[in-house]
Amino acid sequence: MKNVLLVSGSEKSIQAIASLVRSITEASVESAITAAEGSQLMESGRFDAMIVNTPLNDGQGIDLCVYVCEKLMYPVLLMTNDVTYKRVSEDIRNKGIIIIARPVEKKSYSVLCESLFTLCVLMNRMRDENRRLQSALEETKLVARAKSMLIKDMNMTEDQAHRFIEKHAMDLRTTRRNIAQNIIKTYYNK
Repeated sequence: MKNVLLVSGSEKSIQAIASLVRSITEASVESAITAAEGSQLMESGRFDAMIVNTPLNDGQGIDLCVYVCEKLMYPVLLMTNDVTYKRVSEDIRNKGIIIIARPVEKKSYSVLCESLFTLCVLMNRMRDENRRLQSALEETKLVARAKSMLIKDMNMTEDQAHRFIEKHAMDLRTTRRNIAQNIIKTYYNK
């Protein structure tokens, strides 16, 4: 099930849009009235996507969309009036934000919500892959630092230092990261 944050300036529009989203999908919908509140809630990591219906009470709807899409990497659907749509639509689309002008037919809204949820799946995969790559990079950096210490302090060659870390990881049934961290602690505390 998807968790969607709906940010809109009025309770009436929140109820109407939330009802529409729930009629299309089994998404859980929570709401916020200001961009500041929406930003804080999205930073919590509890949501898969955000729908923003402008204008907001603090007038920062577009800035919120850009922040959430570019910095937090969550899919965003921006609903706005026709004048704002014409003014910002090209810029907004280039930032990866889905934008529509009100009024919106239910069928069109259904297609857009389905697209938003498809983006959720893709973005979640990308975030997971990014975390995996970040972890691998950190491990590589730790192992390289530990090797450097072994080469310097134990007069090992690079191959010997590499073999030392690999062998200890296998013998102790632990990760190269743990062995590298222990080596760094040992030689850093000298």
